[in-house]
Amino acid sequence: GEADGFLAAPRDYYSDDTGMVALAFNSSTPIVYYNAEMFEAAGLDQPDPDWNFSDFLDACEAIEASGVQFCATFGTVGWFFEQILANSGGLYFNNDNGRTARATEVEFNKGQGVEVFDFLTGLIADGHAPNLGNTWSDTDSVFFAGEAAMIFDSTSGARGFQDNADFEVKTAFIPHSDSSERNGVVIGGAALWLIDSGDDATNQAAWDFMRYMTLADQQITWHTGTGYFPVIASLQDAPTPELSTFWDENPNFVTAIDQLATTRTVNDDGSPNYAVLGGRAGPFPEIRRIIVEAYSAVLDGGSTPQEALDEAAERANEALAGYNAFFDG
Repeated sequence: GEADGFLAAPRDYYSDDTGMVALAFNSSTPIVYYNAEMFEAAGLDQPDPDWNFSDFLDACEAIEASGVQFCATFGTVGWFFEQILANSGGLYFNNDNGRTARATEVEFNKGQGVEVFDFLTGLIADGHAPNLGNTWSDTDSVFFAGEAAMIFDSTSGARGFQDNADFEVKTAFIPHSDSSERNGVVIGGAALWLIDSGDDATNQAAWDFMRYMTLADQQITWHTGTGYFPVIASLQDAPTPELSTFWDENPNFVTAIDQLATTRTVNDDGSPNYAVLGGRAGPFPEIRRIIVEAYSAVLDGGSTPQEALDEAAERANEALAGYNAFFDG
């Protein structure tokens, strides 16, 4: 029914065994924006979609050798860790990322999680990126000022990056760990949720508005004005002439679409790839804040990435237990 017209990734992210529980609307993924002039000066080409941490660090070396202060910048938000972990095939939570049963423990302090956190904290600790903390705006300032050649950010910023930089901005996929294959990305952004107002007419009007926002015209206006990608499949399968022209002229807006379209949502054996379906857990916002503090533990407190993630896992598991207790009583 309603879910049929949606792209598989946003549809599946917002679905449980009853179907879609929210209408995907402002869906985004993380991408790398880069200063094309700095890449050229460093003798670098467009990064390969399949690039790993070593490839990224090789680019850093070339960029810094050409005289740029920082090769990259990113805020120590929880989201980039989560996304690069998914791209590296790692689970955030147990029970198939909380999708086949309620999550009871995090998995991010094992295997891929440690490799990913080591890479991200290492970029800052080794001086490849400034230590700006849990921010989105300060990293933008560094990038626009020409102090860093790359920035991890959301596709939702494509319009802003393109319009506000006084240099040519290009885009690339996010990297994955050296020990993994590329898996792809998890849906970010948000969705439209219908809350029962207690009044049928109000509920119907809200639903009509939600449906209206997912129609092609509104999706095109929203996509071209921001960088959030269209969530309806028809626009990607058969774009309108207006949208095709826009994509030809603005390739940065296509990167996110390609990165998602090539995400491996199903494993070779036909089973779901739960890493890129994304984690599901009640206290997720709190756990993301715990990851922000884990960055500080490494960068300001002298912990190793493993120690910081172990401590974060302990706190996250307590949050999960507290949340799950609501349902077990």
